[in-house]
Amino acid sequence: MWRSPEAHAESRVNKPSDTFSFGIVCICAVLKHVILAVDAKELPEGVDVQAIVLQRQLSYFGNDESVAALLKHIGDESPWCTVINVLWKGFDETTPREPFALWKGVDPVFKDLIAGLTDLDPKKRLTAQGALKHPWFQGTEDSI
Repeated sequence: MWRSPEAHAESRVNKPSDTFSFGIVCICAVLKHVILAVDAKELPEGVDVQAIVLQRQLSYFGNDESVAALLKHIGDESPWCTVINVLWKGFDETTPREPFALWKGVDPVFKDLIAGLTDLDPKKRLTAQGALKHPWFQGTEDSI
C-alpha cells in the first residue's frame, strides 16, 4: 500500500516511485491515517487488495492527464492498463472520486506538497530536492 501505482502495476520503478511513497508516508505522519490501508472486513470476496489500493490512488491523486501518462509509463502490453482503465472509468455518482486536494481540514501548503509528490505521472513528480525546497518545509533545520 506504500508503493507507487507503477510499482503496483509491476512496471518500471525509479526515483519518482520513491517520492510517491514518501508522499504517502508524509500523509500518514501528518494526518495520522494510513489512507491506502485496506481492512480485510471491507474487502469484497474475490477482489484483490492491489485493485482497491490502485482505486484509492486514482481517486485521491488522479486526473485525466496524469492517468493517461501513468498508462503510457506502464505500457500497453501490461494487463494492469486494463485494470487502471476500468477503475478510472468506474468513478461516477455512486462511486465518486475523493481528490486529496479537496480534503477538508488539511493545510493547503501540505496539500500542494502532496500533489507534487503523488502525481500519477512519474515524470511530473517532485524530486527529493524539489520536495525539500517546497514551502511546507520552510523553517526546518538543515542539520541535526
